[in-house]
Amino acid sequence: MNQKHHDRVQDHIRFIRNRIKQEELIARDVKTKISVFYEMISKLEDLAELAKKEDGAASPKQTRIIVNGKPFMTTVSVLDYNAICRMVYGQVDDGHQYGGYTVTYKASDTIKGSLNSGESVALYEGMVFNVAVTRKA
Repeated sequence: MNQKHHDRVQDHIRFIRNRIKQEELIARDVKTKISVFYEMISKLEDLAELAKKEDGAASPKQTRIIVNGKPFMTTVSVLDYNAICRMVYGQVDDGHQYGGYTVTYKASDTIKGSLNSGESVALYEGMVFNVAVTRKA
């Protein structure tokens, strides 16, 4: 191999080595950036989990119901006969003074019915209750 050809090959080798060093620096920089991105994602996931816990603890789901035309907000998912009667009359007559109460409810065309003492019903948003005193005969 002549000197001119040898020098040219050496120039190519130096060029390739420099290019490899540049690519290694770029790759190292990319790895660093990827590592930083993963750290950021991890912190965001931690924040999202914390916010989810705080939201759940700070504000329980509220359901709006209507009892005898009056709106009520509640955080319970089930109400029983006595609780609904107390919303209207403040107390529950066990039948000594009156005959008791008639409690009907409607949440939709298919979710409707009546409650007797000791029974309960799951609540739905906007559910309507009607409570009336049942007189003794």
